[in-house]
Amino acid sequence: MTDQSVSVTVLHPLLLLLISSSLPLLVFSDAQICTPHDQRLLQTINKSFDTQWFDYRCDPTTKRVTQLSISQATISGGIPPAIGKLSSLESLNLFVVNNLTGPIPSFIGKLRNLKQFTIYSTNISGPIPAFLSRLTKLEGLHLSNNQLSGPLPAFLSDLPKLIWINLVWEIQ
Repeated sequence: MTDQSVSVTVLHPLLLLLISSSLPLLVFSDAQICTPHDQRLLQTINKSFDTQWFDYRCDPTTKRVTQLSISQATISGGIPPAIGKLSSLESLNLFVVNNLTGPIPSFIGKLRNLKQFTIYSTNISGPIPAFLSRLTKLEGLHLSNNQLSGPLPAFLSDLPKLIWINLVWEIQ
């Protein structure tokens, strides 16, 4: 083995380590394609979470945030109100967020463009709120592994575009 091949072999794992250790920063650094308003909201939301995975997408034409995914995170309290101000949001996914507590907040019902809504494996509690009936564009709803309670709401069958739903939880 030559000295050159040894240095390439050594640099490769170091480069991967460098890239993986800065992944949250790299994922978040695409903010320049979003409107300044949405950039500020994303910064506020990101500061609320201690996370290794904060991902979002902005529409290339409107420059508005259309997708937000937060995973493997910790937060103290409920879903940050700044999320409710992302009026063009089509997909909101919160996966395995430790210490996320309280009910699903009412501002979620104002996200009228929402097509995909996931809160998975958190401590969100209470019934599935009636204001979700306002999400008439909703195609997918995933609320499994939370502390939800109460009966399955009848309004879910009235959502015109709802294709799939996952509501696995222990009924109390």
